[in-house]
Amino acid sequence: MRDGDHGSGDRNKCLSAAVRAMTVVDPQGGIFEVAPHLDGDRFAATRAGLGGVGIVVRASLAVEPTYDVAQRVYLDLPFATFATNYEEILASAYSVSLFTDYQAARFTQVWRKQRVSPGEQLEWSDPWFGVVGATHPVHPVPGMSPDATTRQGAVVGPWHERLPHFRLDHTPSSGEEIQSEYLVAREHAAPVLEALSTIAPLIAPVLLISEVRSVAADDVWLSPAYRRDTVAFHFTWRRDPPAVLDALAAIERQIRPFDARPHWGKVHRFSPEQLFKAYPRLPSSRIKGGD
Repeated sequence: MRDGDHGSGDRNKCLSAAVRAMTVVDPQGGIFEVAPHLDGDRFAATRAGLGGVGIVVRASLAVEPTYDVAQRVYLDLPFATFATNYEEILASAYSVSLFTDYQAARFTQVWRKQRVSPGEQLEWSDPWFGVVGATHPVHPVPGMSPDATTRQGAVVGPWHERLPHFRLDHTPSSGEEIQSEYLVAREHAAPVLEALSTIAPLIAPVLLISEVRSVAADDVWLSPAYRRDTVAFHFTWRRDPPAVLDALAAIERQIRPFDARPHWGKVHRFSPEQLFKAYPRLPSSRIKGGD
């Protein structure tokens, strides 16, 4: 939550946006309260403060009663179909995640997660944008057992057993990996995918899987979705640091024209100067508790 972490969904903001108030211990040992009615700037800076403002000892969050979700997976959506329909595709469910290994110009899987009201009967189109639903459970990473994934096949269940891709009692993703993520304004989704496709031969050999998903804009200063509706390009890499750094250098050259923001806490090659440009509120985000 402190680094602007997020899920997916056109109307779903980063996790930090759910914070309504916090009690923080600053580096000098002082205790201060953070809330929008006390100091709007301090509140905006602290919700994703990267630990630089202090230690959060209490937080109030915006919550809602539990709800149900069903998810269905579709296979082999062409990049070209996404490029011409990405707004509709990303908005087609409460949460949408598209996976590719860049071995070909297609998303190997599209995970659509939809909220279900009591008594509601969801209708899932098949085919959907020309592709069909999976007939058996699948894992996003090729070759991995689907036993680790949450229930698929449009079976309704509680949100905490559907919104994550992986079951809480199993290892998420591959378990042996390096992660990177770059976030761009939503209108750049298609051209960024096209730019990355041109260097697919450099990405694919070191990649386990890549995920594309949307995030709603927020007002959290250091959030990757600060003040812009966003599409995130996530990469789960093999544990080969030199090869990963080479791939990241190529990726960052391709996405430079699109004002990408690297995700905090994941591997990237942005210089300090590039970070300050990507996160314009970074210089003013270190607000002392006693000030």
